[in-house]
Amino acid sequence: MDKTVTAELIPTYFSHSYREEDRDLNVFFWELFHNNGFAFTVDSRSRSISTPHLELMMKRSACFVAVVVRRDDQKRYRCSPFARYEFGLAVQANVRSMVLVERGVPARWFPQGPRRTSRVFDRDRLDERALTREVEEFARVTLPDADLGDQLTGDVGIILPDGEGYEACLGTLTDMLDGAGYTARRVRLESLDALSLDLELEGCEFVVMDVASPTLPGWAIGLVRGRFIPCVPLARLSAGGTMPRVPPLSVDTALDSEDPDAEQVVYWSTPPELIEKVERHVASMHLPRCQFASLKEGNQYFRSLGRVSAGPIFLSNAGVDDALASQVARDFDLHNVSYFHYLYHNTIEKGVDWQERVLPKVDESAVFVALLSERYWDSDWCRREFEYAEQRWAEGKLTFLPYFLDRSSAHPVAAQGAMLAHLAIGQQAAVIVGDVDRFLVTGAA
Repeated sequence: MDKTVTAELIPTYFSHSYREEDRDLNVFFWELFHNNGFAFTVDSRSRSISTPHLELMMKRSACFVAVVVRRDDQKRYRCSPFARYEFGLAVQANVRSMVLVERGVPARWFPQGPRRTSRVFDRDRLDERALTREVEEFARVTLPDADLGDQLTGDVGIILPDGEGYEACLGTLTDMLDGAGYTARRVRLESLDALSLDLELEGCEFVVMDVASPTLPGWAIGLVRGRFIPCVPLARLSAGGTMPRVPPLSVDTALDSEDPDAEQVVYWSTPPELIEKVERHVASMHLPRCQFASLKEGNQYFRSLGRVSAGPIFLSNAGVDDALASQVARDFDLHNVSYFHYLYHNTIEKGVDWQERVLPKVDESAVFVALLSERYWDSDWCRREFEYAEQRWAEGKLTFLPYFLDRSSAHPVAAQGAMLAHLAIGQQAAVIVGDVDRFLVTGAA
């Protein structure tokens, strides 16, 4: 059953493995949860990590689902430290959570709680019937929160000390936030009682806060963290460029273990540097949620994980072999492979001379896939595409994958290919798509 986009879909922050060998596991759980009304939101990892963006994404999710796979190369966690970090976000946000943990991962990293359940799985013996019952129950209790999701931009709390260099950039910071659609307002911690401060912070979509200032009350970070308000934490470098000490609550050790370069605190020395760095985080807040509502969208994403190259692929064939090309093109779509084909995915602009644009499409491609048959060599354009691609291959500028659909030998082929004449069309397509995907993952055919 493929659920379409409806008001009943449950916006879910999904934590998963990004490795190629875990694709099938991701697809298994995606289909299981999708068929029970969940729409997964993921961090695609196509950009540098922005912690306030992830916090906001968690805050706007009705629930958290994690598939935590065992990582024997991780001596401390025995799993992805990033999965542990995302679990921590769910705990802070107090969202309802289901954590599916592979056998062999230490239990202490993912403890159960009043709104959290953990379930151990063995990837070689997945019990779909038992899992379905649990997911159905999880959907039942989570459905009342399904109206959470994307919202209009709101207020940003500015929690900065007087002086300490901020007077030179406060106006520019406010203007930048205003230009991004937010209403920036100073939050004076010292002038508010407990309830007034709670209400003031409650109205903030996120805050920009100096976490290293000696004038910051010791309880301020705990309050922001405890209320799970996304935060862009700032700390000014000393005149000599030394990093100030920041409170432990400002950083996450699991995230640091996963990505030591992740900017968990915005260190700055000049006003332009401060504005530039904060602006990057603000821009990430506006990125559209990478949320899959349809089964196809999710499968395309999960089957593309682990690739070192995005292609594109140039698919070349004679018209007589369009049936095979159609199957290959369909499988490319299902596996989220970017490609060009004169009939099934022609990206040449409308109204231009297509003959002048075909060979440049070969230049743009990482892989040239040639479906070779006797009729291929009878086509002037097929031969031109082939000879041009072969030249590019000889220059080391693309990968050449020839597939022989019959035993014709009208043209010598220097690149190593594969004979597919003995296979049915579906099997031929599977071999081709498998070879292409292998190249995109490893960089070698």
